[in-house]
Amino acid sequence: MADLRQATLSELILELQNRDGIRSMEIKKNEVHKVQAAGCDDSRSRYIKGEGPAIILEVKKS
Repeated sequence: MADLRQATLSELILELQNRDGIRSMEIKKNEVHKVQAAGCDDSRSRYIKGEGPAIILEVKKS
């Protein structure tokens, strides 16, 4: 395995985006994002929000 401490953030993102179970969305400058997690049983919602430029990675947990 490569030493991840020596990899740039851009290299890590490119490597992750090419794997199965990973989805990504690029948020451009002057765009905002809000990712929300809500339970089906009326539990409290959680969210993160921010501004672009950014990349959101969704990693399916197996």
